[in-house]
Amino acid sequence: MREALREQSRFDWEAFLTHRARELRLGGQLTVLGCDGRRDERACDVAVDRRV
Repeated sequence: MREALREQSRFDWEAFLTHRARELRLGGQLTVLGCDGRRDERACDVAVDRRV
């Protein structure tokens, strides 16, 4: 079950990035803030996709 969720998550993330890349102008950046349930400074991470 966990592997299936991990695989679906990977698929969803790639689909999200693909769609957002179509919306960005050349040289644009996508910043994503993701948080989890932990209550410490590592709970939120920022990812910048520079593939565009």
